Amino acid sequence: AKAEDPERRRGHIQTEMRRIYPPSSTHEPRQPTSAATPIGTVTMEYTSYEAEKDFRSDMLQVFLALAAQAGISFGLIYLLVERRIVIPLRALRERAMQIARGKLSEPVTAARPDEIGHLAEGLEHMRTDLVALLDERDLKNKAMQDQLQAKLEAEQGLRELEAKTGMEVVIVRPPLVYG
Repeated sequence: AKAEDPERRRGHIQTEMRRIYPPSSTHEPRQPTSAATPIGTVTMEYTSYEAEKDFRSDMLQVFLALAAQAGISFGLIYLLVERRIVIPLRALRERAMQIARGKLSEPVTAARPDEIGHLAEGLEHMRTDLVALLDERDLKNKAMQDQLQAKLEAEQGLRELEAKTGMEVVIVRPPLVYG
C-alpha cells in the first residue's frame, strides 16, 4: 500500500506481519512448532478508509431518515392541531365577532365534548341571553313610546280645549322613570 497507490493510503492504516512456515507432511493446518523455522514473512497493510466511508454513508442515511421522519411527524402534528384546534377556534372567534356586531340570528354550534365545545356552548348561551335582553329592551321601548304617544295626544287635546274655551291649561310633566 505504501509504494503502489497513494489513494490507498487514506484513512488509518493497519499493518500486520505474519511468519510463513513450510507445509507439514500431513494435511493438517500449518501450526508453528518450536522446531520449525519460518521460511519468510508476509506483511499486510490495510486501510480503514472504505469502512469509514461506508460508516459515514450509513450514518448519513440514518440521519436523513430521522430528519424525514421528524419532518413528517411535525407536519402531521401541525395538520392535526390545525384541524382539531386552530380552525374551530378561528370559527368561534369569527362567530363571537358577529355576535359583537349584533348578528344574533344564527346559533353557535360546535358539537364536541371538549373545551372547544364548552366554549361554543358558552357563546350560544351568551347569544340567547343577549337576544332575550334585546327583546325585553324592545318591548320596554315600545311600551314607553306608547305611553309617550298617549301623553302627547292628551296634551294635544288639552291644548285644543284651551284654544276653544280660552281657559289657561297648565301641564305638569313628571320626570321620566325608566324600568
